[in-house]
Order: sequence, then C-alpha cells, then structure tokens
Amino acid sequence: MEKLLSLTAQTPRASVWERREQPTEPVSREEQEEHIDVRDHDYCSTPEPASLDMSSQATEDNSKTVQDLQKQLQEFRVQRERLYLLGQRQSGDENTFMI
Repeated sequence: MEKLLSLTAQTPRASVWERREQPTEPVSREEQEEHIDVRDHDYCSTPEPASLDMSSQATEDNSKTVQDLQKQLQEFRVQRERLYLLGQRQSGDENTFMI
C-alpha cells in the first residue's frame, strides 16, 4: 500500500516590518500604584563615621590575619623541605639527593 503524503500550506511568517496589534491586558489600579511607589536611590548619602571606623578596623584585622597565615605557611614549607632533604640523606640514595 502506498502512503499518501498530505501537505498542508503553512501561513507565511510576518515580516519584521509588519506591525500587528498586541492585545492589551487591563491593569488594575493597585498594580499601577505599586509601580508609582518606588523609592529612589539617595546618591548624596554618606556612611556614618563610626561605621567607617569599624570597617577600617575590620580591614586591618583581616590584613593582620592574612600576614600571620602567610608566615605560618612559609614556615610549614621550610619544615617540609627540611624533612624531605633529611629523608633523602637517610635513604642513602645519592642519585636522588640534589641541592
């Protein structure tokens, strides 16, 4: 049995330049008022001096903590290197011991 192909013509797509009216949805009065009551940003506001002092102190504390941690990390690296070299000397394998 032969199958018959049914071809249907599709409606052509609208051109970019063709304007069509979009259906408008009615907007309730409450929704309109919601959009009107938007607070603007106050570009002239400045932080209080006390909050600046607290922020500055927190930054200094964090910097000190970072410096301490970097120092500890460097000490651990030196200890690891010493242990590695000590292990190389104790193994007696002169081919792997390099300075």
